Amino acid sequence: MQWTRSLLMLGMPACFITAVYQMPFDDVWAVFWAAPLGAAGLAMLVARERIPIRRWLALALGMAGTGIALRPGLGTLGAATGLAVGMAACFALYIVMTRLLRTEGTATNLLYTALGVFLALGVAAPAFWKPLTVTALVPMVGVGLVGFLGLYALDRSLAQAEVSAVAPFLYLQAVFALPILVMSGEGIRRSALAGTSLIAVMATWHLFSEIRQFGSVS
Repeated sequence: MQWTRSLLMLGMPACFITAVYQMPFDDVWAVFWAAPLGAAGLAMLVARERIPIRRWLALALGMAGTGIALRPGLGTLGAATGLAVGMAACFALYIVMTRLLRTEGTATNLLYTALGVFLALGVAAPAFWKPLTVTALVPMVGVGLVGFLGLYALDRSLAQAEVSAVAPFLYLQAVFALPILVMSGEGIRRSALAGTSLIAVMATWHLFSEIRQFGSVS
């Protein structure tokens, strides 16, 4: 399970890179954001989670928010859509398997996540590797650090809460992307602000709903 889960982290970017060559970037991401909803469905089937209506509503609002923000074009759907679906499926499976492996410990899970990808790419890397420049090294280290912190937070969350409780918060990635767009000099569409605002409201409501439910159970 650990090795399979690790290779899902290789399958996800592989599907993404291949898909963006064949369909618009925003459309790929719009399909990908079915992943939290898919993860909840898998958790219900595989882990026998009992998912209350309020969590389904939070997931639906999150997916609607990303749809509003990204404005995918329905006319672009084609064979490449399967690659975007594959990307979403890899992430959904990764989430569910992380929950199933919660007793392994965060350090163990993260070690396997990195090691499997490292070994798989290590075989192919000599064929295309180029020495890093200082300019390229800085953003690569930044991406690696953000990726590590994100996976650490996801692992710790899934160790303590059900998939359906954690999944709606994953849509906050769309909100966190806004400052990056500003710093990169790209303009922010009104639809992006509207969609991310819906996600922020959903996440706040979902958080207080879970806190209230936890308090009533306690």
